[in-house]
Amino acid sequence: MSRPKSVDIPRVTGSVDSHCHLAIIQAKGVDVRALLDDLFASGMQWILDVGVDLETIPARKKLAAGFPRVLKSHGLYPSVAEDDALEQQLRLLEEHCTREQPVAIGEIGLDFHRGYATPDRQRDLFQQQLDLARRLSLPVVIHNREADSELLEDLSAARLDPTGVMHCFSGDIHHARRCLEAGYYISFAGNVTFRNAEQLREVARFVPADRLLLETDAPYLAPDPLRGRVNHPGLVNFTYRRVAELRGVSVEELARAVRDNFVRLFAVAEDFSP
Repeated sequence: MSRPKSVDIPRVTGSVDSHCHLAIIQAKGVDVRALLDDLFASGMQWILDVGVDLETIPARKKLAAGFPRVLKSHGLYPSVAEDDALEQQLRLLEEHCTREQPVAIGEIGLDFHRGYATPDRQRDLFQQQLDLARRLSLPVVIHNREADSELLEDLSAARLDPTGVMHCFSGDIHHARRCLEAGYYISFAGNVTFRNAEQLREVARFVPADRLLLETDAPYLAPDPLRGRVNHPGLVNFTYRRVAELRGVSVEELARAVRDNFVRLFAVAEDFSP
């Protein structure tokens, strides 16, 4: 297994990748532990490794072992709503979260585009995980495809404190405003750099600096100029550069804002030292 091919990646000291999937990156042929060595040595600050199921938790723990700046969230993706043993899955998720103390519950949410199970079954899974987040006082990492109204209805009913982040945001300003009014952060992935993403870039200009996060969603959504390749946390720096240009600020100023938001939302200890 090899490291990713060399590429001229912009250097952003103190950058954060607020959403990636290390076990899936590894499955794509990337030497994740060698990659993490390189990224943290070059100034990356934090990575949030986000869970989508229970099966990959052991592999994720092994990949992140010895890297205290890799934080974890655990959750059941909307596709898990198809599982006949859903109550058992939820019980095991709670056991993992109680024992391992992740920084968030996620990736959870609704996906009416792919038609995972029925909307009612997806919402039941979502609502039960929102309840878990409330009981554990953890923020949530939210997945949303074509379920804006139902998602916000469920989040409003849950009344979480802390709230969470709308991961890989792809909506318009109207939906962004509703998410912000509900108290949520908004995170942009590599798709904000795509040539046909002008509406998304408009939203990236609109979101207040104190509610903004950036991510890769690696191994998916590699940013331009590497679209179509296997994504990894280091490539978030292309997204930092593009979003800084959109907002008319320096990359360094943007990195400080994103880092502060990440630390605040996920309750990272300010005196953390690896």
